[in-house]
Amino acid sequence: YDGINEKGVCCNVNVVPRQDVAPVTGTNPGKEELAAVCVVRMILDRAATANEALKLIKEYNVSGSMGDFNFHWMVNDDKESYIIEIIDNKIVAWASFGHIMTNFYATLDSLTPHACGVERYKILEDNYAMGATMDGMDSLMRMVRYTKAYERTTVPFWYSEFYGDDHGKDLNLYSDTTEFAEKLGRIEELYENMKRGNGMWITTHCSIYDIGKRRFRLYFQENYEQSFEFGI
Repeated sequence: YDGINEKGVCCNVNVVPRQDVAPVTGTNPGKEELAAVCVVRMILDRAATANEALKLIKEYNVSGSMGDFNFHWMVNDDKESYIIEIIDNKIVAWASFGHIMTNFYATLDSLTPHACGVERYKILEDNYAMGATMDGMDSLMRMVRYTKAYERTTVPFWYSEFYGDDHGKDLNLYSDTTEFAEKLGRIEELYENMKRGNGMWITTHCSIYDIGKRRFRLYFQENYEQSFEFGI
């Protein structure tokens, strides 16, 4: 899902709603096939810079998804950052240092109907300066741990995590939280169904990187009492 290589290139993958864009059948027909689940591995094996990673992914015929979700990727080095997405079977990228990526399409003009991760995005954006140090990023990641979606005291409540069939319509990233609540309507039903059907979703793992030192800190399943430190 994420990693850093010896050149200081980091790459990670998040999911985005598959039902909101055209199916990904292949980005470059006739070229070497690359399953979407293998993009992170390819970039970490081959790329020396973030820009080279973007060029590399365009050389492949990338396809594949996971259930109801497609993938998008963030790749960065100590100078550049890109969010890479597949829209209408085309690789598109958004370039600017210091990107934030959750679970909606970043390269589209507006939110799609099943976009989620909006509240988490806002928390990260509002507190982005904390991420200047490993310990600061550590604290920031705890602020967006996924179990907060189930805490009714969370302000703002994470309405976008409990999407209905149309909550993204006419909403944008900076719509008021209550507008998401109004679009959902069935929040209590959705909330209870998620708990019954899936158990409580959790941040399965959290990786925090120091690109300059080629190091990262890893937590499992929101156990912030124990970290694992790795380096190259």
